[in-house]
Amino acid sequence: MRRRLIVRDGYRCQCDMCEAGGAPRPITLATMELDHIVQVADGGTNDPSNLRCLHIECHARVSAAQRARSALAGGEAARPGG
Repeated sequence: MRRRLIVRDGYRCQCDMCEAGGAPRPITLATMELDHIVQVADGGTNDPSNLRCLHIECHARVSAAQRARSALAGGEAARPGG
């Protein structure tokens, strides 16, 4: 599935910051992690339509921001990954 998704996403990071910058970061299978667009805890699924390829560093940043928002909202504060 990882290979199909990286091809689908054009070997480019799909995070909002990369997209907004107009030059999405290149990724490989070694530098790519899958991110749930709608988190499983929030009702998201593992369907490919709910997954996007992110660079490892972008995924860490996105996941940290999601955990911070969850903590502020009173949700689970420290879930690793995304």
